[in-house]
Amino acid sequence: MDSDHYLVIARMRAQISNIKKLRGERIRKFCTSKLQDENMTNMYVKRLEEFLKQSPCGETIQEEWDLCKSTIQRVAEEVLGRQVSRKRNEWFDEECERATKEKNEAYLIMQQHGTWNKVLRYQEKRREEKKIHKKRKREWEKKQLEELQDLYCTREARKLYSKVKETKKEFKPRVNICKAKDGSIICDQNEVLARWNEYFDDLLNKNNNQEHTATDGDDIQLIEGPIIVEEMDPPPCLKNWRKLLRSLKITKHREQME
Repeated sequence: MDSDHYLVIARMRAQISNIKKLRGERIRKFCTSKLQDENMTNMYVKRLEEFLKQSPCGETIQEEWDLCKSTIQRVAEEVLGRQVSRKRNEWFDEECERATKEKNEAYLIMQQHGTWNKVLRYQEKRREEKKIHKKRKREWEKKQLEELQDLYCTREARKLYSKVKETKKEFKPRVNICKAKDGSIICDQNEVLARWNEYFDDLLNKNNNQEHTATDGDDIQLIEGPIIVEEMDPPPCLKNWRKLLRSLKITKHREQME
């Protein structure tokens, strides 16, 4: 500021940093719906048999599984392909994008020149944006309901329930952090993977570790004396079974069994 006065009042506008984090590429699923076609299924089986015959044999079970897994994925990639990623909001088209862009531009102009006309123009653009968004979303929901009705009429239960699940599914943010044993937060990816490995190792191998410590450590004390085995009731015989049937009050069942 080109002034000799001290700054007493100032207007500041703080914004949250919108730097995008680098994330790994999400693996898309195979298009398994193509296997419903008989010709596509036969082609997939034929190609898989050819690749399995040509693949070498591994020395260990892990190598055998890795070769089998890579072969299945290679054939699925070649024959079936990957699913096409869908937009989160399919109803958000070019018209909605244009209305949102005009509203944002009107907001920036209102912030720079806070006149009454600029405020009214921003409010008008905001109402227009909401109107267009509601209209497009209502049309999209109506189309989804029609597709569900068609699947219900054609008795395609699997597609129907998958469509309902996809429609009702809410947004779930990806969590890349976890807690350590002492309760501290771990953010590093390698440390997070190591913590999950440690957690499942303790969870799944806890009983095995206890057995090893019991056998390798202290001597096991043998119990002296006779081993008492509880006698089990004898199996029911035909005589007792008939006696039980005669004691029933419902004569209809007794007549049918006799």
